Amino acid sequence: MTNQVKELVSILQDQNKIYNALIDLSKELKQAVKDNNIEEVDMLVKVESALSMKFSVKENKRKQLAKAIQETYGIDSESFSLSELKKHLNSEDQRVIEKAQTDLIHSMKTLDEINASNHMLIQSRLDWIDLSMKVLGQSKQKNYTKDKKSAMENKMVDEVI
Repeated sequence: MTNQVKELVSILQDQNKIYNALIDLSKELKQAVKDNNIEEVDMLVKVESALSMKFSVKENKRKQLAKAIQETYGIDSESFSLSELKKHLNSEDQRVIEKAQTDLIHSMKTLDEINASNHMLIQSRLDWIDLSMKVLGQSKQKNYTKDKKSAMENKMVDEVI
């Protein structure tokens, strides 16, 4: 296996590790949303952002390396893919690339499923909040007092008591 292909496999494995960290993070985020723990959600979103930045750096390296590999193996840039690269490699190298590719695809699908579930959960929470605010009369225009408190807030508290 050439150094370029080894480096490509290493980048793909690193990207998979980042995806797995994002999967764990998304699971924690789901629980934090369920628990209405806003501080935890905020912290997890910041960690997620940092991991996404790290993934982006790896992706840029992968793209640069892909161009070099294209030149090395004489593969047309429009038809370059891991499947095309595997055609130029021996069977052992093909298996290594295939495993890295399969692992990455599996992680991407898993993360996508968790994120879709989180999206639905967050959307249902937002819908519930919206409905609650409408029921409590918050959808009306607010009038603020001198101390910047909403007169509507004071009215709601008075109605509840």
